[in-house]
Amino acid sequence: MGPQVRHELIAHSGWRIPIYYDHMLAKMSVWGNNRKMVVTKITHLLKDYFYSGIITNIPLQRQVFGHEAVISGTYDVDFMRNNFVFSKVEPPKNFKTAMTMATAIKVYNTEEKQRGELSLVSKPISAWQKEIGTGRL
Repeated sequence: MGPQVRHELIAHSGWRIPIYYDHMLAKMSVWGNNRKMVVTKITHLLKDYFYSGIITNIPLQRQVFGHEAVISGTYDVDFMRNNFVFSKVEPPKNFKTAMTMATAIKVYNTEEKQRGELSLVSKPISAWQKEIGTGRL
């Protein structure tokens, strides 16, 4: 990464992200003698920064640090709202039904594995069992 750059990383190649994880899988801190130096350095680092297999905010960070207001230091607290479109994505209308069905199928499949194979071939019943029931006296 170079001098005046700190890179902290929890993820590595082949690592499976657990269900309960810290959303910050990696962090990069950059410092320098002035704003222009830091923005230039982080812009170059973000061009080469790459993760595969997961969705990251690296493309957004590239846009932010490439924006003239950040480069010149003239941004304010409304910078993100005024310069980027963030829309709330609503789940489909049938999302709850689909999740309920998926959960039911998962439970069913899990229980089937625990039960083992079921034999659908019936064994012939002897005349003794038909007449008496269980065949016991």
